Amino acid sequence: MTLAKSLNTAKRLERSDKLEDAAKIYGDILARYPKNLNARKALDTLSQRLQQRLEPPVEIQAKLVKGFTAGQFRITATSAAELVRDYQHSHFLWSLLGRCYLEIGALDKSASCLVRACEIAPRSSETRTLLGNTYKKQLKHQDAIDQYTKAIELEP
Repeated sequence: MTLAKSLNTAKRLERSDKLEDAAKIYGDILARYPKNLNARKALDTLSQRLQQRLEPPVEIQAKLVKGFTAGQFRITATSAAELVRDYQHSHFLWSLLGRCYLEIGALDKSASCLVRACEIAPRSSETRTLLGNTYKKQLKHQDAIDQYTKAIELEP
């Protein structure tokens, strides 16, 4: 496929709201033509749009954090669990859910949510530490040590 045809296909996919497919094409273009400014700019813009899709709006995040900080763990968990249906790749929501469940003692749920958060953001030392704390409370000492070790490796 020619460069022009690839760019047109990617733009068409963007208009059809198939952002991941468009991003792949832009990435392929940049692999062949690393100095192509049109593809670079389009991919940067598209990446921002994709990131916005991954996380809930900042106002909602702030409201959830406020509830968590106020100790409203069950209410916050319920709200976050509802939102995670629409934002399945949200590190923020999975991590917050894990924290809420840890606070209320639902350790299996906490571990599941924090494992998911680690899958989404494997370089988050904070999430690794939270998962370690959950494992520690579950008396899974070696798993806890493994997570703490990973957290230290990520952020010495």
